[in-house]
Amino acid sequence: MFLTYEEYIPLTQKAEKFYPFHQDVDRKPKNALEMAHIENELGVKSTCYFRYKPATSKFEIIKKIVDLVHEVGYHRENLSDTNVDNEKALVDFEKNLNEFRKITPIKIVSMQGGLLKKFNNRDLSCHAKRHEFLKIKNLPVSKVCFQIYPER
Repeated sequence: MFLTYEEYIPLTQKAEKFYPFHQDVDRKPKNALEMAHIENELGVKSTCYFRYKPATSKFEIIKKIVDLVHEVGYHRENLSDTNVDNEKALVDFEKNLNEFRKITPIKIVSMQGGLLKKFNNRDLSCHAKRHEFLKIKNLPVSKVCFQIYPER
């Protein structure tokens, strides 16, 4: 069974077989759109995680992917982008998420690796408990790779 994360997480009775089909759009958003067309033809839903970078956050492409009934998520890397400044990272997170939400109601967020740094972008979640914007429904903040954020 193919479901988006947003469809799967709130289910009270979880599917025995579930494939969380997603793609990380790190460099080539046109490839993500092509894949979304193929998935749409096959009746498959997926989640496309977009980074907030000039090369990847092409809003016209993101809108086309949303129009194909796919879920779009934010692939955050705010600690990397702010050199581990937690306060700046939280501000950056909110700003970027709000920019994406001008196009589609993004509710799911996953962290980007930051492989070239000596820290983990997941560490931002440790500071989320004190930041009102990052309150999460029914999910322990530090235990998840993906998170659902309520609309404002």
